[in-house]
Amino acid sequence: MTRSIGSSDIAQILGMGALPGAPKWLADKGPWAVYNRLVLGIEDKGDDGAREVGRVFEGAIRDWCKGQMDFSHVIRGGIEYPDPPIIGPEPWMHDRPDGEIWLADGDNSFRTGALEVKTCGFFDSDKWGPQGSDQVPPWYEVQCRWHMAVLDVDVCVLAVAALDQKGRGLRWYQIKRDHVFETDLVNAMREWFRVHIDGEQEPTVDSTRSCTHGINARWPEKPGKVWLDADDDDRILGRDYLDLKEEYEHLKGALDTVKNNLRARIGDAHGIKGIASNGTNKRGVRSLRVNYKGE
Repeated sequence: MTRSIGSSDIAQILGMGALPGAPKWLADKGPWAVYNRLVLGIEDKGDDGAREVGRVFEGAIRDWCKGQMDFSHVIRGGIEYPDPPIIGPEPWMHDRPDGEIWLADGDNSFRTGALEVKTCGFFDSDKWGPQGSDQVPPWYEVQCRWHMAVLDVDVCVLAVAALDQKGRGLRWYQIKRDHVFETDLVNAMREWFRVHIDGEQEPTVDSTRSCTHGINARWPEKPGKVWLDADDDDRILGRDYLDLKEEYEHLKGALDTVKNNLRARIGDAHGIKGIASNGTNKRGVRSLRVNYKGE
């Protein structure tokens, strides 16, 4: 099997799950998710429910965007063209966009572009700009820029449906090619691929779930309960663990106290405007949602 990097791998390799506001699926992953799949043969499926929702809505979002922007959809990408992937200018670069499109460019002329379809919770103004702009979360921007690099096109349209009750809606964005950004991105991915995929060197240890899975798979425990002698570095790690655990428990207690104060302030109302509100979690248990942004 040829090993290669696709658009959904880019934000993981760049560690964008650690950025403020990153979606949970990305925060759970990281460089280890790509290493696990390509070197160890472990596929991290993530949230299958969210993925299924995306598949159900993809066609409808694409059709809406087509009507908004007057483009013709090339039968390639997403559900209509799931396999094989498109190979880029180098064999380790691949792509599966949600579509290749012909965009009307005036005077009966057209230009080819890429299409990416997403669903999100709501359009947070800190991350999403107005419709038609190129202001999108960075983890989606790098995916669009990878589409342009592999397909050799000058524009990528991002069509997005917000599904949360706080702000449902549909928007489209247009990211134009930036050759300097693209060159830096491709160079970084080429070097990462050389070291960690061709060279099979483990990525740096981090806090992601994918790192935990990868370490457990990379070094399964030997039979016979082999014990290693501790050195100074090991003792430092042990001390760091105890210190951080104590700090975590203190901060968790302080946070729980603040949350309970908010619950008591809300009482039998639904919430406090701009601060917090009552909700229900996936288990049907009453929960507190805090949406204050320090304003």
